[in-house]
Amino acid sequence: MFSFDGSCIVILFLIVQEGIKASEIQELKGQLLAMLDHPQTMTRLVNSYNYPIVMYLMSVYNLELLRLQQCPSVETFNKQFDYMEDRAIQVDKNGIYDCILAIETKLFSEFCSSLAAQPKDKERDKNLEVIAVILLIEFNNPNKNIRKHADT
Repeated sequence: MFSFDGSCIVILFLIVQEGIKASEIQELKGQLLAMLDHPQTMTRLVNSYNYPIVMYLMSVYNLELLRLQQCPSVETFNKQFDYMEDRAIQVDKNGIYDCILAIETKLFSEFCSSLAAQPKDKERDKNLEVIAVILLIEFNNPNKNIRKHADT
């Protein structure tokens, strides 16, 4: 006889209601893990997530990556800290905050790559100075995870 916990029921409900196959959910989890470079702690977390959480994390990554690609400016960079400062995500018991930190680390690498590709001129130097100020401000954030992220 099978026993189902709460997360199993939610997944089964979504599969029936949304027409989502279990294989599609696993594929999305695999895509998310590939984006995060398969860290061991993320693998454990992501495999325990249901469809809405996986889709939320995929959406955050894709939205912010698109934002960085279309507008690699200081304002875009500053937006990256909004997710980490979101109190609801910080207190979440599912470990979503850890995934958000991993996503933001990956996005920061993308942002640095896009900045490196820009021509070396006065505007770029000015933007780098503003980014350095933002990082200094965030380095003094009361949240240790944000401080650590600003220091990397």
